[in-house]
Amino acid sequence: MIKLTRVPSEKQNAPKLFIISGGPGLSSNTLRDLDLLKRSFELMYVDIQGTNGSAYTGKKSFAEIVSALADVVVNESGEKFSLGHSFGGFLAAELFIREVVSGLVCISTPFTKEALSAANDNYTLNKTSALSEAEIEWCRRRNKKGHISPVHRYHVVS
Repeated sequence: MIKLTRVPSEKQNAPKLFIISGGPGLSSNTLRDLDLLKRSFELMYVDIQGTNGSAYTGKKSFAEIVSALADVVVNESGEKFSLGHSFGGFLAAELFIREVVSGLVCISTPFTKEALSAANDNYTLNKTSALSEAEIEWCRRRNKKGHISPVHRYHVVS
C-alpha cells in the first residue's frame, strides 16, 4: 500500500526525510524538485496506494493510511523527519504526533478552518474555465458509475 522512492544523501549517515505529497492522490513526482535536499537528508518519497506505480488495494480510511505509513517509517533505521505538502501535511503531522519521526515540516497544509477557507477561496477565484470544465466532467463520469460525488469536506477539530 505504501511505496518508497529513495534518493541517497550526499552526506554520510544522513537522517531520513519522508516526503509526502498532497492530493490526496498526487504522486511523489510532484515534489521531486525537493531532490536538492539530498545534500542533508536521505530522501524517502512516499506514494500512497494507487500513485506512481503503487498498487491500489481498495478504499482506505485516513487512519488506515496513517497506520500503514507509520509501519513503513518505523521499520527504517536512523533519525527520521517528515515533510508533507498540502493534504500530505496531515499525514506527516500524524507521524510526528505518534512519535514515529522526530521532526516535522508542513508546506501549505490548511490546519485551521480559516486556512482551509482561504485556500478554497483562492482556488475558486483563480481556477481557469478549463479546470472548471474538467471538474464538471469528472463529477459527471463518476456519478454515471454510481459513485459518490468526489467533493470532499474537511472539518477541523479545535
